[in-house]
Amino acid sequence: MDWLQGLLLGLVIVTALVAVAAAAFVVYVIVKYLGYVIRVLEERPLFIVPRGDPAGDGEEVRFRTSDGLSLAGTYLPTNRPRKGVILFAHEFGSNRWSWRVYCSHLRDAGYDIFAFDFRNQGDSDRLPGYEPLHWVTAYEVADMRAAIRYVEKRVNATARIGIFGVSRGGGAAILA
Repeated sequence: MDWLQGLLLGLVIVTALVAVAAAAFVVYVIVKYLGYVIRVLEERPLFIVPRGDPAGDGEEVRFRTSDGLSLAGTYLPTNRPRKGVILFAHEFGSNRWSWRVYCSHLRDAGYDIFAFDFRNQGDSDRLPGYEPLHWVTAYEVADMRAAIRYVEKRVNATARIGIFGVSRGGGAAILA
């Protein structure tokens, strides 16, 4: 029976040593890499994003968010029989005019394009104290919902509406 107690004591000691080593490793990783993780989450990345110039053939519009901000948008009708409407949501650091880079072929294929600027970007209103980052927040989701409501009111109920979102704009579209 003494050998059994010795074996159990040995297993307890080995288990304790493994637990201490694992805890020490976790602490080491946190101390060593937490600063990098925080940087990724809090700092603006150095993106090179497309921005465009205003299109002369679109209709400039303004619409309101649920919290009262005015967002800038442009409605660009197709020159062909309309198949539907594409709501374009740009990526972080860009503006609504980047629709050309991503969606000009869709307009040529018979889709109207509605592109808008998220708050604190482009020509839309600014929310004091809010600095947008590349992560989707409740603000981008609210802006996307306001854009969806605008497009739904503008086109008839039978029109097909699609969303083309890039990066953060795509994430906001999925969450909206």
